[in-house]
Amino acid sequence: MNKGEREGEKARERTVRVAKAALTTTALLLLARILGFLREVVIAKLFGATRLVDIYVAAFTIPDILFFLLSGGALSSAFVPVYTQYLAEGKGEEAKRILSSLLSLLFLSLLFMIGIAEIFAYPLVRMVVPRFPPSDLAYCVFLTRLMLPSVMFFVLGGIFTGAAYCHQRFFIPAMSGVIYNLFIIMGGLLLGPTLKVTGLSVGVVLGSFIGNFLIQIWHILRIGVRPSFLLDYRHPGVVKVFLLMFPIIFSLSVSQVTVVINRVLASGLGAGAIAGLNYANRLTQFPLGIFGQALGIAVFPTLSALAAEGKLEELRRTSSLAIRTLFFLNVPSAIFFLLFGISIVQFVYQRGVFTYQDTLMTAPILAFYAIGLPALSANQIANRTFYSLQDSITPLLSGVASVVLCAILNVLFVGPLGVKGLALASSISAYFNTLLLLFFLRPRLHSVEGRKLLASFLKVTLLCLAVSLPFYFLFSHNPFGRGMRGAVTEIAIILLCITPLYLLLCSLLHLEEWDFVRKSLVRRRLSKGQEV
Repeated sequence: MNKGEREGEKARERTVRVAKAALTTTALLLLARILGFLREVVIAKLFGATRLVDIYVAAFTIPDILFFLLSGGALSSAFVPVYTQYLAEGKGEEAKRILSSLLSLLFLSLLFMIGIAEIFAYPLVRMVVPRFPPSDLAYCVFLTRLMLPSVMFFVLGGIFTGAAYCHQRFFIPAMSGVIYNLFIIMGGLLLGPTLKVTGLSVGVVLGSFIGNFLIQIWHILRIGVRPSFLLDYRHPGVVKVFLLMFPIIFSLSVSQVTVVINRVLASGLGAGAIAGLNYANRLTQFPLGIFGQALGIAVFPTLSALAAEGKLEELRRTSSLAIRTLFFLNVPSAIFFLLFGISIVQFVYQRGVFTYQDTLMTAPILAFYAIGLPALSANQIANRTFYSLQDSITPLLSGVASVVLCAILNVLFVGPLGVKGLALASSISAYFNTLLLLFFLRPRLHSVEGRKLLASFLKVTLLCLAVSLPFYFLFSHNPFGRGMRGAVTEIAIILLCITPLYLLLCSLLHLEEWDFVRKSLVRRRLSKGQEV
């Protein structure tokens, strides 16, 4: 076998590895998202789109900001390329020192930051929801303080899962979301009737401790990685991780400015506005999570390895195929949300305290969020491509520009469109971010296969519209009624008629993205007994 054949064989092995990892991760993330759906169904049934849900959602703001300030997705995005490089060079002990030092430094930082946030929780929360009545504000502060320790478990657990990804272990890390959602559901069902949304917050803390922290420690020890308490902050690898991490942290933290602005503006739009925004966003996150997040997680170690080896052409092809695959998967999701939003919201949420009026409020918000779903999917890959090149500055600058645009649009749109304007601003800024990332990535990779990306986006959009619009016009006359039975019937038709028609057209037209997904499924079945 000559050199060219060996390189081709390695490229095929990488594709198989990415496909297997993506399918394993997708399956577990799908389960986690289904449980996340069930979690939102439980919350909607118990509390509806009421002020209690507004308070619960707002209470996440300070812990979320602290999470993004100390880590967010930044640690994994900065840690994986550096840790992978040390492993690829055979420097296992040095890789262990980097892992140990990061864990130790973050633990001490978290203790300090969480303590400060606990002390100053009241003024911090009041800045987020300045228009809440005093009693609602006090309850929001209580829930914030209760959930702050979960930040410790999420951040440290993120380092453990990042190390597992570098060792091509994806199953246990992907289980964290399953366990987390299960505990929130149990907290709502068992404690909700007496403790209200406090029961949900208890579930948040327990779920993050067990699913994101405790089990991940056990897993990393099981695969032979044994970190210790070490403060080698001068280690070149540690310094490199922090240098890569800080711009990403800043970028992710800046994006939280949009969340804060949304909640500040929504807090003055009446009871249920924050809840409606949250319910619609959760629905949008379902396909983004099971497809975008799964493929992003699976492809990132491969992107990092290709970048470390200087194989820019393969890096470009892998990144382009990943983005186009996400278009293939998530453009239909966006169109379904746009055209059939009322039925989808009814099917997921409308039961118990959640009424038809809440559905009519949430569905238009979902439609405006759905517009940005393809761009958000592309950003999952584009950002990781930059991180694999150990460039975190460019995504930072692009993110800052997008957030500034989003903040301006929020203020402009909230008057005429209300809470729907906040969702529309998010979608427009997502496309702006995608274009900026691809523009700056092009000279780094000598091309981003822009024509392929545009052609893929347009083809899947037209195909999906071709099979969806006839059903949309049929459903617009409510032939199955406006109740839950009608919603279930429409959802069944979407799944059993529209989706197969879309896949049939993709197959007849030999779309590369569909071929990749189909062949990946076949490979997964053939290698079902192998561990990923």
